[in-house]
Amino acid sequence: MTDPELLEAAGRALHGEHWVSELARTLGVAERTVRRWLAGQFPIPPGIWPELETLCADRTSALADVRLRLHARPRSDEPSTPASTLNPVRSR
Repeated sequence: MTDPELLEAAGRALHGEHWVSELARTLGVAERTVRRWLAGQFPIPPGIWPELETLCADRTSALADVRLRLHARPRSDEPSTPASTLNPVRSR
């Protein structure tokens, strides 16, 4: 995996669909800078990698905590509502 591919993988894992702008904001750089890193126009600074590792570790920890809380949540006898009906997507 190339450095730009790894940057993209980390960005998508951390921020989802709009990862470029969100990652730029999180790292305190311009969106254009992230796009230049991806295109290979500028090298990705070495200090970005430990920062991304920390961000991923923090996100992993936060998700694990939420997962445990969800698992520990008291169960009710009511039938569950499918997630797809909670926020329906409207057709245009």
